[in-house]
Amino acid sequence: MDQQRISPLRIGSLERRTILLIGDFSVGVIALVVALVFWAANAEWLGFSIEFLNERVSIWFYLLPFAWLLLMVDLYDVNKAANWRKTVRGVVISASKMLAYFEQVDALTVRAGAGLPCYST
Repeated sequence: MDQQRISPLRIGSLERRTILLIGDFSVGVIALVVALVFWAANAEWLGFSIEFLNERVSIWFYLLPFAWLLLMVDLYDVNKAANWRKTVRGVVISASKMLAYFEQVDALTVRAGAGLPCYST
């Protein structure tokens, strides 16, 4: 009788997708916080504070981690996520789309007076 050895840590595809989603969202939130800290470092008069977050950061900026999840939805297929080439290609394409969307939204909000500041030297 041929018995297969079953690992107690075996996880299914739903759990793998959940791990991918949680990991991507966590990294998105960390990237958002790092970006805000660097942005606040240039705002010497406020620094990283509640006032800075209320006065300088538009509400759409906080939605970027969710937008990242939507752009990465193609990579939540477990088979694609296991292939490095497809994963890197998907991340590069998603990052390019995100940059293009970010530039468009920022340009529209600057016209409305609520965008990111432009620093001139």
